[in-house]
Amino acid sequence: MNRMRILTGCLLTVALTACSSVSVQTDYDHSIDFTQYKTFGWAQYNPDATLSLNESTLRKSILSSLEDKKVMYDQDNANLLVMYTYNQQQQTQVTSDGWGGWGWGGMDVYQYEQGNLLIGLIDPKLKQVVWRGTGQAVLPESGVANQSQVSEAVDNIFATYPPPAPKASK
Repeated sequence: MNRMRILTGCLLTVALTACSSVSVQTDYDHSIDFTQYKTFGWAQYNPDATLSLNESTLRKSILSSLEDKKVMYDQDNANLLVMYTYNQQQQTQVTSDGWGGWGWGGMDVYQYEQGNLLIGLIDPKLKQVVWRGTGQAVLPESGVANQSQVSEAVDNIFATYPPPAPKASK
């Protein structure tokens, strides 16, 4: 019975840490033609600010993803403003490895850090968010995502950007 618990715990740990995939959701204003957006800037812009390593990595990844989509960085003439927020939360997962009422088995508790990233694109003329993407992923045991993990998350969030053009009404 004790071996079963250890095996289950090990398998759960491997499954969660081996999963480098990012769970992504996006939403957008379906009435907007996103091909009109050619430039972007940062919604929170301070040229004198010192960025943390995580924030610097995140900005570089967003810049790269948008420029790959032919939306170029131009803080002074931006027709999209990029806002983002990220955090991490400790999550708990409980698994049962027993057969319930027979009195065999037990429960295993696994705690892990989950990273959450939200990226919003704002149309400054409309003064509203026109596109939003979120990503969630299990962080490595260190609790800190490295540069390639941040890039993967941002690339996955922007994978379906720009959305299709709105259909013309008849």
